[in-house]
Amino acid sequence: MFSRLSAVAKWFDKLNQFLAYVACTMLVLIILAICVEIVTRSFSSITNP
Repeated sequence: MFSRLSAVAKWFDKLNQFLAYVACTMLVLIILAICVEIVTRSFSSITNP
């Protein structure tokens, strides 16, 4: 019984690591997108009506 729980715990640990990797990747992409948006708005002279 304990070995079965240990296997399930290891599987959840791997799933948790994968989800954390995906979350960090998405966070970095969102931050980069915000920075690119700020830079392009500062360099472009297009104003929204």
